[in-house]
Amino acid sequence: MSVTGQVGCAAIPKPSVHTAVLNPQGSAALLRKVLSCSLASILYTRTNINRGDFIHSSVNGQPLQGFNRKTETPAITQIVTWLKGSYDALDKHYLREMYLFLNNKQTGDIMENYKFVIHYFDSNELHHRNKSDFGQSLTELFKTIQNLFIEDNILEGNDLNFYMCVSYYDNVTPSNYCPVNFIEPEEDVNHIIESIRFPSPYETVIRTVSTGFHRVEFATNQYTAINESATMLQGLDVETEQALLEKLNCTCCIPKLLSSIPFLTCSKCQSIAHAPCIGRVYHVENSYTCASCKEQNDISRSTPGDLWRIQNLCTYRLILFYAYSKNKFPNDLLNEIDPNIKDYIVKKLIAVAAIRETTKGYLINQACLEQIIRRWANSDEE
Repeated sequence: MSVTGQVGCAAIPKPSVHTAVLNPQGSAALLRKVLSCSLASILYTRTNINRGDFIHSSVNGQPLQGFNRKTETPAITQIVTWLKGSYDALDKHYLREMYLFLNNKQTGDIMENYKFVIHYFDSNELHHRNKSDFGQSLTELFKTIQNLFIEDNILEGNDLNFYMCVSYYDNVTPSNYCPVNFIEPEEDVNHIIESIRFPSPYETVIRTVSTGFHRVEFATNQYTAINESATMLQGLDVETEQALLEKLNCTCCIPKLLSSIPFLTCSKCQSIAHAPCIGRVYHVENSYTCASCKEQNDISRSTPGDLWRIQNLCTYRLILFYAYSKNKFPNDLLNEIDPNIKDYIVKKLIAVAAIRETTKGYLINQACLEQIIRRWANSDEE
């Protein structure tokens, strides 16, 4: 991927919103600004790149960032130059997907990646629905990007390599087409190409913005370096914590109270259990009856094989939720449990794409973890 020039992109002016709903040209112009400001907002939110490389604006009161036209930071000028090339493919209706990869400069590992999927329409479908939906979806897109901020996990810009890749609609794109400022991928980025060809099954489309002539879907796989420590529940005196521990009757392998892990109290015996272990995360206020108090699910009647499977599942859920909520992989807890169960949990996390192994250890996929947990929230399963 070649890089030349130092240009910038302004933030979204209000007149573009009105123009976009009237004709395809205005729609394409707005989409360019949406893509540019989305990338700028991602880099502003997720890295510590010089704040002077960005300009601040807003849409419907929601803050967003654009690229400063006067920037001299190589990473920013690279990205803006690649954007210009992708706009050529956009104008020709060739552009299908645009990716931004943030890679560790030393190991080459993908730390985070962001994807924009473009759809084209011949007629203005916006006339068939509420036009206010467009402005609202634009606001929600930038709010979602702003919410990617993780205070204790901001990426060091100097430690990153940035890559942008594009894919095309094969039925309309000439076989020899290559956008300006792009080249065919080289061998040293094969792992990036493979991640495009074989995306995570848990990759999540977070937001969609439609102008009527174009629709763009924003998806992310946000990998976060694992912190190898677990934190005990804070703010309790010794007696209170001991009293809670004595009431803990959870079927997982971790008889501890952990920070950020909610627990449920049985309405009959008043014992407590980790909410994630029984698949209850967001609706922890709901009535709960432990397995021991349910005659039809009396755990004492379970076979040894049943007990082992239940224990594995509960421990897996607890580890997964802890990794998501705290950005910490409780390696010390895993080392306390049976090695066979530990091996089962790690393999299962890899199988569902929640973590992956790198030369420097494991990385966790926040988008995947969130999707799994949301499935729990939409289920009544205990």
